[in-house]
Amino acid sequence: MHKQLLLGCVLGLSVLQTGYLVSWAAPVAQSSTHTLLEDNQIEVADRLPAAIAQSLLDGAPAITDYETYVEPGEFSIDYPAGWVVERTDNNSVQITSYVPASERDPTQSEDIKTEVWLIPEDPAAVVDRALNDIAEDGSEMRNYSALMVDNQPALMLWLSKRPLDFPNAILTYVGYGNQETAVIVSSYTASNPNAEAVIQRIHASFNSQWQEGSAGPEE
Repeated sequence: MHKQLLLGCVLGLSVLQTGYLVSWAAPVAQSSTHTLLEDNQIEVADRLPAAIAQSLLDGAPAITDYETYVEPGEFSIDYPAGWVVERTDNNSVQITSYVPASERDPTQSEDIKTEVWLIPEDPAAVVDRALNDIAEDGSEMRNYSALMVDNQPALMLWLSKRPLDFPNAILTYVGYGNQETAVIVSSYTASNPNAEAVIQRIHASFNSQWQEGSAGPEE
């Protein structure tokens, strides 16, 4: 399956779901210079229908007590009360269900780690690089879907078999015009039965303070 076919499917789903074109995905969908699954580098188990993905995102249950983290001038996002929020050295925000690694044992099965950052770049280019990275590291894409986050077109990917401490992840890319992309990556283990519901609730809560024509987040 070619990369343009993958995002072409996502693009088609978004047209049916929202009634307008996901313009930021079009350049990638129309590109014929790269492939996503060339030589079986990635196996896609299934495409999650957009309506199902959106209902999961909008209605994700699990935890009722949430707090809101605000990165001034950039974004806000909800997270379960009691989790740890840190601003990292690489200009991202990290939210974990556990204390920092220096204060605890190695990764536990119930752990969840979410990282959020903004890239002042066209979403099509950001997604294109991400898909290439997935192909290179050998991760398996379990599902993918177009949906809406913060009233903006978004692409969500479900990955497994990653060569990392957390083998599973949900990645969401939210496009703001052709100038900025919000990236939300939540990592977890397959043995955590509540992880995906909690993660989808976190991702659905994302709100950017981006305004068209702005210079993007400060470095």
